[in-house]
Order: sequence, then C-alpha cells, then structure tokens
Amino acid sequence: AGKKIAIIGASSFVGQGLFEYFGRLHDGDTVGTFHSHSYPRLELLDVTQEDQIKGFIQRHHPDVIIYAAAEADAERAEQNPEIAINLNVTAPELIKKYFSGQMIYISTDYVFDGKEPPYKVDSQTHPLDKYGETKRDGETVVLAGEKNLVVRLGVIFGHRGSSARNFLRQIVE
Repeated sequence: AGKKIAIIGASSFVGQGLFEYFGRLHDGDTVGTFHSHSYPRLELLDVTQEDQIKGFIQRHHPDVIIYAAAEADAERAEQNPEIAINLNVTAPELIKKYFSGQMIYISTDYVFDGKEPPYKVDSQTHPLDKYGETKRDGETVVLAGEKNLVVRLGVIFGHRGSSARNFLRQIVE
C-alpha cells in the first residue's frame, strides 16, 4: 500500500493481468507500458532505448518495477538471439542504472533443463536454449540488487484477446 508500481511490458500476456490486478488494488498508483501491442491506459516505451527508460523512471518515480517485457518466444530467441539479449538482459541492466527501488523480474522455468524437478529457489540453473540462457542472465542482473526478486513461471495459458500467444494457442495452431 502507498507504493507506486510500474509494470514494464503491461501489454504482454502476463503483464496485462498484473496491470489489471495492481490497477484495481492501488487505484491510480500503477503505471504500465507497451511496445508492440497497444493497450488502453499504457504508455509507449522501447526498453532498448536508454533515454526512454531514463525518462520513464524520472517521470513516474516508481517504488517497484515489475519487468514483464521480454522476448518470450523460444523459437524467435533462437532465430534472433540479439533481440532476446536486448529485451531479457540489457533492458533490465538499463533499468537498474536509473532505478534504485525494488525490481521484480518475470522469468521462466526454461532456465532449467527439466531433468530434476521440482525445482527450488536455490536449484542450479541449466538452460538448454538461447531463450533460457537470456532469462537466466536477466535473473542474474536483477538479483544483483539486494531487494530484487525473480518470479519463474511455467506453462502460461488462457485467453486474453485474439493476439495473445501462449502455449495452448500454439498447440491448437
């Protein structure tokens, strides 16, 4: 309560749910961003542009940033690793450069190889692909901050508009 929350990537599948939840909970003290998928009440932000990140943080002065932006498609990350690195690793580095509050990084179970579940907080990571590697590297960046957190999600599915990409939709397609 009383904290201003910024959700970077609030137009993503997970980000939309977070933005709606915190928007109701904090009534006006939640700001969100979009880049490629416009969404009502969100601000355009390109997280690969340092000046835009700096400006966003200076305008809003958030107490907490939830980083839900990412290259979350494992196939695209393999095809274009530079984009995955920019979104999953470099952008959190840039945010930390201008932000001293608490950062929560939305990650994935792709940081593991799938050989020894269930995983614990201190389980050793061993990604098998570029997507998992970039998310692990992003986690490392964020966790270098003492009060920061990582939330690792498994399979995400549901319905959020016709453009939402998720595991269930990929199977159906």
